[in-house]
Amino acid sequence: MAAASHDLRQPLQTLALVQGLLARSVESEKARKLVGRLDETLGAMSGMLNALLDINQIETGTVRPEIIDLPSMIC
Repeated sequence: MAAASHDLRQPLQTLALVQGLLARSVESEKARKLVGRLDETLGAMSGMLNALLDINQIETGTVRPEIIDLPSMIC
């Protein structure tokens, strides 16, 4: 999973860098909206990858969850 993590993160980070450069160069409102959507999509992809890697670390025992009690909320 560590190799997959690197192999997936590197292209994602490259896309984020390219998106940042693109965001600086676009001028039209339509192009800005598209670049904004790209930014949102890259953020979602990064979040999903991070969640997947976190779950894998829990499953392999690398990270152990700490279970705590939360106060109940009365609505």
